[in-house]
Amino acid sequence: MPGRFKRMKPTSVMAMAAQMWPKPNNPIIYGAAELEMTRALEYMKRYSEKHGVHVTATHLVISMVARYLKKYPEVNVKCEAGKFYQRQDIDIFVVVSVPGSKEDLTGVMLRDC
Repeated sequence: MPGRFKRMKPTSVMAMAAQMWPKPNNPIIYGAAELEMTRALEYMKRYSEKHGVHVTATHLVISMVARYLKKYPEVNVKCEAGKFYQRQDIDIFVVVSVPGSKEDLTGVMLRDC
């Protein structure tokens, strides 16, 4: 199921960035953040025990990203051939390690987050 896109007019920052950045050769965007996790870890432990599931920081981050993209849909955009397209869905791809798998890492696409 391919993503749905709506053509959009770029903001001045997006247009400037598109002119400054070299032609992409890697579709991955990296990010980093430092977070105080004490309360979050306590919450995840309580939630896991209450609902009989294993909740991790990865679940928390995915939830935060999905909520951010829902609140700020203008950042859920792709640039293709100098044109900007806003994604109409919130799909998040997560790289995961599967115990017992022949591959070290694989990925899971979470649709309509």
